[in-house]
Amino acid sequence: MYDLMEVAEMFFLPDLKRHCGLFLAKFIEEENAVDLLSTARLFNVPRLEHQCIEFLAKNIEEMITNEKFVQLVKNDAQNVKSRQETDSIDIIDDIRYVLRSVNSLASIAEAENSLDVLESFLEDLELDC
Repeated sequence: MYDLMEVAEMFFLPDLKRHCGLFLAKFIEEENAVDLLSTARLFNVPRLEHQCIEFLAKNIEEMITNEKFVQLVKNDAQNVKSRQETDSIDIIDDIRYVLRSVNSLASIAEAENSLDVLESFLEDLELDC
């Protein structure tokens, strides 16, 4: 599928990229979520990117022990140049956004817990964002 997306990118076939993204989204799991997110970013497939971020947010407790996720956060942190107090890490902002977009009381409690887990994870990495 990666090769097909590469061909779609090379020949400016956005519909083919979108269909590849829709197909890949069906297979997002802990072992491949970060790789699929990287692929979505590389080929500019926003829907797949968002679905990967949703998966990461919903499974944040498991993902913080995933070495690829840890490396993704560190890489995104390094991409922030001339860090200011208002600067933030892209993937963290995206995950926070998904976690805060809840629409039920039960989900609010889960989201609060997930946000706490995320904050503890960032403290462990000594990242202030």
